[in-house]
Amino acid sequence: DENTTHAAAKPATDNAAIGYYAVKRNGVVVTILRRTAVNYLDQQLTPATTYNYEVIAVDTNGNPSTPLALTATTLP
Repeated sequence: DENTTHAAAKPATDNAAIGYYAVKRNGVVVTILRRTAVNYLDQQLTPATTYNYEVIAVDTNGNPSTPLALTATTLP
C-alpha cells in the first residue's frame, strides 16, 4: 500500500536491558513498542507527504538512546 511505511530494527544485543521503544513521527510519539518488538507499520498516511521518524530505545532505568532517524515519503 502506497500510504504505509514500515521500519524494522535488530533487537539490542548488549547487556543493558531495554524497557521499550518509542516511535516518533514528525516529533510526536505515535506508539510505544515492547522491548521484543522490532517492527512497526504506520498506516493511513497522506499521499505525497514526507514523514520524519525517530526510534528511541529506553532502558529500564528510563535512559533514552540516541534516536535512530529515518525519512519516508508516500507516493502520490
